[in-house]
Amino acid sequence: ALTTLQSDVAMALLGDFAAYAAAQEHDHPQSQRLLVGEGSDAASDQLQSEARSEVLRLMNPPFVSQRPVVTVLKQTTSQGLHFEELSWENEVGPPTEAVVVRPANSRDARLPAVLALHCHGAVKWFGKEKVLDLGARHPDIVDHQEQYYGGRSWVNELARRGFVVLVHDGWSFGSRRIQRSTVPKGARADTRAFEFNQGSKAAVDDDTATSENIAEYNRWAADYEHVIAKALFSGGTTWAGVMLAEDTRALDYLCDRPDVDPTRVGVGGLSGGGLRTMLLSSVDKRVAAAVDVGFMTTWRDMAHSQSINHTWFSFIPGLPPKLDLPELLALRAPAPTMVLNCDEDPLFTISEMHRADAIARATFTRFGGAQHYICRFFTGLHRFDCEMQDAAFDFFQSHLGTKDSTGTDAELVPLTAAEYAKLFNAQERVPAGRTVAGLCARFIRGTKPADFEVLSDEPGKRLSWVCSSEMLESILGLNPTEAMLSIGYRTPWLKARVEDGTTHRLVVFPQTADTTVVTWAGLWTLIARAYDPAVSLALEPFKKQIEALDTPTNGYDAFDPSGEINRLGTLPVAEKYAHPGYLTAERFLAAQSQTLYHARGFLDHSLGCNYRFTGTGHSPDGATEMMTVNRRLEDIDGLVSIELDVTLAAIEAAPQTQRLIAHASNQN
Repeated sequence: ALTTLQSDVAMALLGDFAAYAAAQEHDHPQSQRLLVGEGSDAASDQLQSEARSEVLRLMNPPFVSQRPVVTVLKQTTSQGLHFEELSWENEVGPPTEAVVVRPANSRDARLPAVLALHCHGAVKWFGKEKVLDLGARHPDIVDHQEQYYGGRSWVNELARRGFVVLVHDGWSFGSRRIQRSTVPKGARADTRAFEFNQGSKAAVDDDTATSENIAEYNRWAADYEHVIAKALFSGGTTWAGVMLAEDTRALDYLCDRPDVDPTRVGVGGLSGGGLRTMLLSSVDKRVAAAVDVGFMTTWRDMAHSQSINHTWFSFIPGLPPKLDLPELLALRAPAPTMVLNCDEDPLFTISEMHRADAIARATFTRFGGAQHYICRFFTGLHRFDCEMQDAAFDFFQSHLGTKDSTGTDAELVPLTAAEYAKLFNAQERVPAGRTVAGLCARFIRGTKPADFEVLSDEPGKRLSWVCSSEMLESILGLNPTEAMLSIGYRTPWLKARVEDGTTHRLVVFPQTADTTVVTWAGLWTLIARAYDPAVSLALEPFKKQIEALDTPTNGYDAFDPSGEINRLGTLPVAEKYAHPGYLTAERFLAAQSQTLYHARGFLDHSLGCNYRFTGTGHSPDGATEMMTVNRRLEDIDGLVSIELDVTLAAIEAAPQTQRLIAHASNQN
C-alpha cells in the first residue's frame, strides 16, 4: 500500500514522506474502517449508530448543560419578512448573537425550518452577516456576498420560500470571536514571533468596524488558528467538537420554537458552513434534510494536496483511518442529502471530489438511501451562487414539505405533463403544494416535420435517454436556451444548430414501465426488452467485466488504447452508421470473435452509454440518468410537445455563455 501511494502521489505536501499520511487509504493495513460488514437493516442501523458514537468520541464536544435561554433584542418587518434579532448566554465567553427570519404573513403557522450555517471565508470579524441582509449591509459584506453568493442574502431568500430560518454566529466568528484583549499580550500581534511570550508586538482590539480594522483582525485571526487548534487538542477537545456543540445549541432553539415543525428541519451552508452541515447532520437525527455546499472531498485529498488551504476546524484526529469524509456524511443515510460542488473549486482536487461522490453514493445505496442522495457539479469557482441556491431551496422544499391552512400535512400533488408545459412556457417554478414526479422528457431536434415523429430518429435506435423528474424540476424558471445549456448542451453546438435552421422541442410525458433509472441492472433489463434475445445472450459473458471497468476515470484504455470506440461515436450520424466499425446490434452479433471491445462498443455506439457512464443511475456530475424504449410520439399517452424558441441572442445572453466568455478572458 505504501509503495502504491508513493507512485500515485506526486509533489505531496509531505514530499518524500507522503506514505506517512497513508492510514486514511481504505485498504491501508492500519485502516480501522467503521462501516465494514453487511447484513440486515438492523445490522446497518447498528453500524451507523456505533460509527456516530465514535465520531462524537473523537470530536469530544464540550458539554453544554442546558438549552439556550433566548433574549429577543429587536423585531422588525420589511419586504414581506419578519426579523427577530436574538442572543443567548453561554457557559463560556460572550453571548451568541443570532437572527430568525420568517415570512411576515405566516406568524401563527408551524413552518418548515432551516438552520443556516455561515461560511469561514477567512473572515472571522463577521458571522451571520455573510448570508443575511437586515437592511444595511457593511460594504465588506456586500463584496463578500458578490464573490461567494451571487450578490444574494440567501437566508432572506429562503425565508421568502416559506421557511423559518435561523442563522447564528458560529464559534470564533462575529459575536463569538476571540477578543485579542483576552489572550496573552505576545499573542495579540504575531503568534510566530520568537518573542511570543514577551509581548513585544502587542496589539489592542478596536471594535470600530472600518474595513482596515476588519482586515487587520482577520489577518490576526487566520494566523492564530493553529494556536486555537493546539490549545483545544491539549485540552482534550477539538475545534470541530466546539463548533458542533454550539451549532447543536442553535438547533435546539430552532426545534423548540412554537412556529417551527421540529420534524421538518434542515441544515445547510457553504464551505465552512458545508463542513458544519456535515458534522451536525451526520450525528443529529433531527436534521431531516441537509445541503452541503462547497465542502466534499476525501481525506486522501486533504493529506496530500489540500490541507494547506483549509481551516483547522476541518480536522479531527483519529477519524481518517475510520471514516472518510463522504462516509461521515453518509451516516445520515437514508435521510435526504444534497451535495453541491463547483468544478473549478481551487480548494479541492476535482478527481477526489468525484471520488468522494462515488463513495457517498455507494454508502447511501448500501444503507437504503440511494434515491435520497443527490450530488451536482456546477461550473465555476468556490461559491454558492443563485443557481446553486435555487437548487438547494427546491431540495429543501421537496423534502421538508409544506403545511396547509389548518396546520396539517399538505400532500405534494404531482404536476401533469400539460401543467408542466404551462409552467415551462411561463418560465415559472413549481408552486407551493406541487411537485414534479412521475414525468420524464426528451429534447428533440430537426429541420422538417418527419424529424419530430419519434423520440430518437437515429436509424436502429431502440432505446432513448430521457430527462428525469429531478432534471425537469431544475429547468423550470429558465428560458428554453438556458434550460438546454443547463443540462449539458454546449454553446458552440447550439449556435451551429440555430445557424443551420434546426429547431427544437421538449416532449414531456408520464413515466411508464418502459422507463427506468439506468443502473447496470436496469440497462440489462431494457436491452432484453428492446432488442433481439441474441443481443442479451452475446452480452452475458462480458457483463461482470463491463460493470467492473472504471471507465469514467480511465476511459477505454484497458481494451481500446487507440480510442477507436470514442472516435467513431463522435462522427456525424450518417458517417458513423456507414462505417463498418460502428457497432450496431447487427454488427455486434456479426462479429466473428466477440470480445470486451465489441460488447462495450455496442453499449457506447447503439445505446449512448459512453465512457462517462457509471451504471449507478447517476452521471459523474450527479444527475439522475433515465432511459426508455424508443417509440413514436403518437403512441405515447399523455405526451405534451413544447416548441422551443432558441435564438443566437438568447444563447449569447445565457449565464452559461457569459461564464465561458469570462473564463476565456481570464485565461488570456
